[in-house]
Amino acid sequence: MNGHLSFWITFVLIAILVATGSLDLALIYREFGALLSVAGLVAVAMGIFLHPYGKAHGQAFHTSGNVIQDFFMGTGLNPRIPPRSGLDLKLFFECRPGLFLWVLFNATFAWVQYQEYGFVSTAMILVNIGQLLYVWDCMRVEAALLSTMDLRHENFGFMLAFGDTPWVPFTYCIQAF
Repeated sequence: MNGHLSFWITFVLIAILVATGSLDLALIYREFGALLSVAGLVAVAMGIFLHPYGKAHGQAFHTSGNVIQDFFMGTGLNPRIPPRSGLDLKLFFECRPGLFLWVLFNATFAWVQYQEYGFVSTAMILVNIGQLLYVWDCMRVEAALLSTMDLRHENFGFMLAFGDTPWVPFTYCIQAF
């Protein structure tokens, strides 16, 4: 339950990287399609990893016995690395990559708009503020996620991995894009 702290640390580090010239936000804009492709591959790799992992570590929960359905829906409720005591992969993926990238992409598009036109539009400012507040609030009350349907009842498989990795950050930022 360190979402709030990790949110601020992540974006302070990104601000430092941008300020020192180590990170060019416009590169994210230019390579947006390639990043989407990689995120899709990450989701597939997660699905391939999670399917046997849930079974192998005694986490099989609500499985159907159908390989395709179990790959899609997952075989483990809350897979952890290392098993039983480590990082909860589902909680991590629900919060960190997708939501943090969503905010980063929005900020990137505002930055590119500023570079190209010399100003940031009111619509861009409002989209960035509104969606930033949504993600920040999610991180602030991260413990509330433990009571959601995703975390309590759905296995972690390709469907949630895809939703958390390419779907959320790359579609929720369409307004800013």
